[in-house]
Amino acid sequence: MIKDYRHLLGTPYLVNGRQPKIGMDCSGVLEQVLLMEGRDIPMGAIPTRDSHPTVQWERIGDSPWCATKIGDAIVGYTRKATMHIWTFIGEDKVLTAALCTGTSIIRMGRIQSKLEGVYRLK
Repeated sequence: MIKDYRHLLGTPYLVNGRQPKIGMDCSGVLEQVLLMEGRDIPMGAIPTRDSHPTVQWERIGDSPWCATKIGDAIVGYTRKATMHIWTFIGEDKVLTAALCTGTSIIRMGRIQSKLEGVYRLK
């Protein structure tokens, strides 16, 4: 069952933002979902090659349909070749942050980017 993430919706986009009442970017959304799941991670501990040294991510597949669990990070690249993270929240939905919409929920099928992989916090 999807938890209630409505309090995050509409949060303005803010580069490196981590606070729902001020602004968040896509990695801030990931951190908030993990925090709601009882997993606190330090700022910058996102599933990339230069991730935080104390946090380990496990790559679980290439597709968001590979036994994805709440809090998994779907990593891809936008049309402008910018890395982006969609956070899986259950029932074929992801939570994301974008410049024009702020924080929003979309269906996984609407992700139209070159996906790099799906990662899970160990």
